Amino acid sequence: MAIDISHRREGGIRRVTIKGDAKKSGIGFSALLLAAVIALAIELSSDILSLFSVFWAQVTSVIGEAYIPILCFLTARAYICSGSRRRMFGLLLGAAVIAAHIPYIYFFGHMQISIFSRTSALFPMLMGYAALCVRDMNSIEPNIKNAVILLICLAASAGEGGGLAAVGVYIFGLEYDRRTQIKFFCFAAAVSAVISLILGIFNWQFFNWIYIIGMFIPLPLIKRYSGDMSINKRQWWIFLYPLLIAAFIIIKKTIIIIINKSL
Repeated sequence: MAIDISHRREGGIRRVTIKGDAKKSGIGFSALLLAAVIALAIELSSDILSLFSVFWAQVTSVIGEAYIPILCFLTARAYICSGSRRRMFGLLLGAAVIAAHIPYIYFFGHMQISIFSRTSALFPMLMGYAALCVRDMNSIEPNIKNAVILLICLAASAGEGGGLAAVGVYIFGLEYDRRTQIKFFCFAAAVSAVISLILGIFNWQFFNWIYIIGMFIPLPLIKRYSGDMSINKRQWWIFLYPLLIAAFIIIKKTIIIIINKSL
């Protein structure tokens, strides 16, 4: 706190705050990452709950989808804040995608491995990260650049969260204020819900869109985020995803063994 005495008036002195003295209010990187871990744990728990109650498994799965927008946002912030280390984080993200693939398909594939099954949500994050890289390539013509970005986002459908997750990374990487980014994400999520509803009608699956509701849950937290100084120093955070899945594999196998012994 500093005192301005250059224009003193009767009745006291005027106090002003120098930039940097005031503490930033908002949610830091660690808090937002913790929210993502909790949401992912809820999502993984839904698969275990399906052994006992389909209804509660679906409810927790909707809530657990909240981890996807947080991952989108943190991936975009990592791209923006990494600067000269963008390639390094891209390589780390690619390694995390590979590390999470087998545990993911094993956990959600009834404890069996099928290499060509749908992969984890980290793959759309990688695709969104690649889309941001393409966006910033000045050597590519705008029309070709847009076509490549579209193809990248379509390819993201091979992972959990699909194209919406890749688009989410791209949106949060745009040079707009946080409020505008969130509006764009809400619009993209609404479009994705409508598409899922239309496709579901043809397949007699009317409730596929409902899981997108969970993606709106963490948006107030994202709006209050102010932890860019930490995200640049902790690029390892992306590996928490495969580690958490590995932990839940052990939990699920233990529960299955207990159930089989009790029968």
